[in-house]
Amino acid sequence: MKALIAVITLAFAAIMPVSAQDLVQQADLPDRHVGDTWEYSYLDTRRSNPSSLFSVTVIDVVATGGFTADIGGQKVPFGKDKGGVTTAAKSLDFTFPIKIGKESYKASDDAQGLHWDFNVTREVVAIEKIEVPAGTFDAFKVVFVNKYTGSAGFGAISSGTITDIWWYAPAVKNFVKRTFSDDGDRAGSGLIVRELMKYRIQ
Repeated sequence: MKALIAVITLAFAAIMPVSAQDLVQQADLPDRHVGDTWEYSYLDTRRSNPSSLFSVTVIDVVATGGFTADIGGQKVPFGKDKGGVTTAAKSLDFTFPIKIGKESYKASDDAQGLHWDFNVTREVVAIEKIEVPAGTFDAFKVVFVNKYTGSAGFGAISSGTITDIWWYAPAVKNFVKRTFSDDGDRAGSGLIVRELMKYRIQ
């Protein structure tokens, strides 16, 4: 009898749904198709008119794995490792595969008449459920912390820390939420929040 119960228990467990956290420990580069679209809300607490919407639509896919997207009327190319996820700063490198772990790196850039140095940590801290207007998704929580300094040859004249948090959902093939803050003096303090409103993928 105990053996029969054990067999039934194993059979039942085999057909029970398994959470994404059990199944997906790594998010690989997603396939892209022309027409894939994601629409996001955009809230910038630093602005007097903070709310808006924007969309990302794939308009071309190349054989090497890269593609071009229409973002607010602008054609933006993506390399094969980006998968449609890009950061505002060159120093924040969102690449695939995504898996639990932490890495640190340094980068530099020349912009706004200054030389910028970046000390960045990128950590995938968890796989968690997150609710946004488009639904509830299992997502990888990716946290960037970017400590930056801008100089003009006579010492540092601007510095601060960017905290950029992404929730990437494999089911959506893109991020479903992003929060961005910069405590430095170059951009003004405040929080930017993007959330997925709706999407269409193949």
